[in-house]
Amino acid sequence: MRYKVALFDLDGCLLASAPGIIKSIQTTLDESGVKYNPEDLNKMIGPPFRVSMRLYCGLSEEETEQFILSYREKYNDYGWKMSEPYEGIKELLKTLKDNGVIIASATSKPEKFAKLMFDYHGISQYLDFIGGAVSDKSRESKKDVINWVLDNLGIKDKSQVIMIGDRCYDIDGARECGIETIACLWGYGNLQEFKDHDAKYIVEKPMEVADIILK
Repeated sequence: MRYKVALFDLDGCLLASAPGIIKSIQTTLDESGVKYNPEDLNKMIGPPFRVSMRLYCGLSEEETEQFILSYREKYNDYGWKMSEPYEGIKELLKTLKDNGVIIASATSKPEKFAKLMFDYHGISQYLDFIGGAVSDKSRESKKDVINWVLDNLGIKDKSQVIMIGDRCYDIDGARECGIETIACLWGYGNLQEFKDHDAKYIVEKPMEVADIILK
């Protein structure tokens, strides 16, 4: 096979999680009286919230930390349950697993929520490791998460690894770690974004990922 290790983003790649994220963000912003452009809500899915709040809402560092606390209360209550696996994702993961591929998540979402969501949707059974961010900012960027996952898997040869994601942050983070990327069009990114950030591969359907990895 071409790659032996597959790292997957969560939001927009394995799970369609926008409804819960957007509802939790919007409710928190409205309660806080923060002005924002509703058209920017979808753009907040993917990057760490500390990045999104600065870019799209102009919040200070202190305001951002307060926002995150309030947001997580809502997301913990109902937001994470408002998600579902994309069509074909479980078939893809089973195919990779059956062919001996090591599978892990590498998400900027806190590990707590990643584990809850994967268990809830029956995806954990396919994953050899669940890697995500931590709340204290010590592991937040995609680069840091990817390196954390690779360290825990004991992977030294990065030529055997590929990152699958739906935003430029996945592509850029993987590149910083020295690994190639598959950009998926069923998530929250777009073709131009992927071309601008030089994704190695661009796919439209989940099983196309297996075709690349197992070829």
